[in-house]
Amino acid sequence: MIEISTKHGYRELLEDGRPLMQDTLQLRQEMRALALQCNGRILLCGLGLGILAKLCEQRRSVTSIVVVERHEAVVDLVRWELRRSHIIVAEISAFVACVPRWPWNVAVFDHYGDLSPVQWAQSVAPLLATIHRRFGPQKVLLWGA
Repeated sequence: MIEISTKHGYRELLEDGRPLMQDTLQLRQEMRALALQCNGRILLCGLGLGILAKLCEQRRSVTSIVVVERHEAVVDLVRWELRRSHIIVAEISAFVACVPRWPWNVAVFDHYGDLSPVQWAQSVAPLLATIHRRFGPQKVLLWGA
């Protein structure tokens, strides 16, 4: 079950009681710095609490935002806070495999700092290789990497 908790004094996205994302001051600062690198058409891979999507929506230089999130329950909890973001419920690897062209200026992939080298090699590296092979070099930011 996915839910939002505020018991620690900040918003926290939980899956089966386990924290997935927290709305802490440090996280907001990291997201703000990341949003400053986003201009034009943005692809966000992972919605979380919607913090980065909201920050990108506030930037005049951002013309469109597509968010790919695999958990529909996360989308249901956060969608109401977003005004300009188009949200697609899908696995990012399946989404990338299906898009016929790469119209985004910047892609931001969700937090990968907790992955082991083996997990990185199994999930992130193949996805980046697919993007490069299908669409050539692209600006992809890996938040938390």
